[in-house]
Amino acid sequence: MGKLVEMLLDKNNRPQVVAGCVQIVEAQAAKAGFIVNTAYRAATKAKPDAAAKAIDRLLPDFAAIFESHYENYLTQACDIAFDEWIEPKAYDLAEQMLSVTDELVEKSGKKTLKKTYGQLRKSAVKHVAAAVPAIARLVATYANDPTQGKHD
Repeated sequence: MGKLVEMLLDKNNRPQVVAGCVQIVEAQAAKAGFIVNTAYRAATKAKPDAAAKAIDRLLPDFAAIFESHYENYLTQACDIAFDEWIEPKAYDLAEQMLSVTDELVEKSGKKTLKKTYGQLRKSAVKHVAAAVPAIARLVATYANDPTQGKHD
């Protein structure tokens, strides 16, 4: 486990990281359009902590994905913020993140989950990609990124 993963999963940071991710998910769901927003609202109405629980479950895998990109960012000695650096790679990162959820859904015995996920999966990549810069800003906050907030 790398330094960034440790920082994100640290017992003192993890609740704030999850809460920050929930805010990003909520903002993205609101922008995503009727179907995604309705599905999100229905899920959180049935289980108000559904998003937080899902993010907490996915956080170790997602943190590892971001860590590999963050390490590349650091080795390139960039003078731009991590979110700006990663934005052109957002679709690739989104696919990596969705491969984690694809695997979990595939292993699930829940038919309704599989059906709903299957219907939303094609459009999910663009919504996840749109959220990548916000997630990168959150990640950089916990990485003590010296370029955090540098948006010329």
